[in-house]
Amino acid sequence: MNPFFFCRRLIVVSFLAAACFALRTPGQNAQPQSPAATSNSPQSAPPSTAADDAAAKAAERKKRFDEAKKRLENSASQQQNGSDAAASCSYSPNDLSLSPALVNIVVGETQRFSLFDQAGHKLTAQADWSVSDSSIAELHVESDGPVLTSKQKGTVRVQARVDSHSAEATVNVISAEEMKPGTIRWSAPPTPCAKTKGIVVAVPSGGVR
Repeated sequence: MNPFFFCRRLIVVSFLAAACFALRTPGQNAQPQSPAATSNSPQSAPPSTAADDAAAKAAERKKRFDEAKKRLENSASQQQNGSDAAASCSYSPNDLSLSPALVNIVVGETQRFSLFDQAGHKLTAQADWSVSDSSIAELHVESDGPVLTSKQKGTVRVQARVDSHSAEATVNVISAEEMKPGTIRWSAPPTPCAKTKGIVVAVPSGGVR
């Protein structure tokens, strides 16, 4: 055999053997990933949905509604239990009722009043009207009824009298800064023998915030 061709074949065979060894080495040396490493990879928590948020808000609104209703019912129950007149349900049709019975007013504002007996007759024009302190609020009797004009901070009582019967209203004159949101502006007089059957909390048409 020609020595040249023998050496050439030997070189080719050696090259092929080296290439095959190089191809097999990465596969033999590769380490499989352990199951533990795969299981320890952090998993992202599922995002909260819009339905979950709406349900949480609805539950919070219902909780606040129930708390407010309970406070109002307890207050009404205490007032009812503490009233001997309501318990005995004894009153005269000639008893007078002045409306509003309680007023919170800002300095410079005005308030009108009306007088009724327990039969529902309006007696505003027949009554004699007076105010306890004219330096705090001044009372003017006009053709359609009395008008109270507040002058400075303080508390006064407005009185209406017909014959031997009379009724009073309390007026608190405060500053504009003291008139916080939610302050009661006025309240009607109590109705004799009336009992509270239930209280519903007023909710704005746009929902509770």
